[in-house]
Amino acid sequence: MSAIDAVLFDLYGTLFVYGDMKLAWRDWIEDMQVGLTRTGLHLSIAEVARECDGFFSGRVLAENNLTVYEMRIYKLAVRLGAKPSADWCRDLATESLLRWQQQITLDPQTLATLQALRANGLRTGVLSNFDHYPHVYRILQSAQCLELLDVVIVSGEVGFKKPDAAIFTLATSRLGSMPARTLFVGDHPEQDFEGAHDAGLLALLLQRSAAGVDRLQMNYYADLEKGLDDGAQKKAHRIIGSLADVLSFVSR
Repeated sequence: MSAIDAVLFDLYGTLFVYGDMKLAWRDWIEDMQVGLTRTGLHLSIAEVARECDGFFSGRVLAENNLTVYEMRIYKLAVRLGAKPSADWCRDLATESLLRWQQQITLDPQTLATLQALRANGLRTGVLSNFDHYPHVYRILQSAQCLELLDVVIVSGEVGFKKPDAAIFTLATSRLGSMPARTLFVGDHPEQDFEGAHDAGLLALLLQRSAAGVDRLQMNYYADLEKGLDDGAQKKAHRIIGSLADVLSFVSR
């Protein structure tokens, strides 16, 4: 019998693959400039880029019916002397992220992996650090992933983010699975792998550059069996090179 009841995935860099992110961020700055122009501010691309330095740093809370990302946009505009409306913030949030998303594609193995996991009776979910949760739901729906997921947890919606153990605990609670029987798959060593590991989940680190390499880092199955036998919260890990490797991992 499988020692895993549920599999959680990171979103960006895991289920979705980054493309030309230099172009993506250039487009994002351009959208910020166009959006700010609609408030009466006339700044050059270079000026907007300078003003947006550190845009995503620092803690910002969702308030006034605006998401975290929309609040960041609002605070930027106010700091520059504009008086933005809530609708302006929402429109610019949607426009800028949809254009940014154009450089990011669904991994060709995502749908098949999710379908296979569910066909084998495993629950599935997404756990993402992202400030604008409507965008996450939108792209998952568009990619036909949403119907294959039991839970979607987005940091901007729940108020905390990876690697905080609280977000992993929330995800396993909503999945109805024990952390020790839940696998987390992500591409970030600290936020994803270490965060899940420290929260008591099993963890796989996705490194697509490792495809075709002997990726076994330790005797996972021996350690897992020993951990289950003696009741210890033993956490084992492995580096994988593709989403297809998740299926091999959970079927052992």
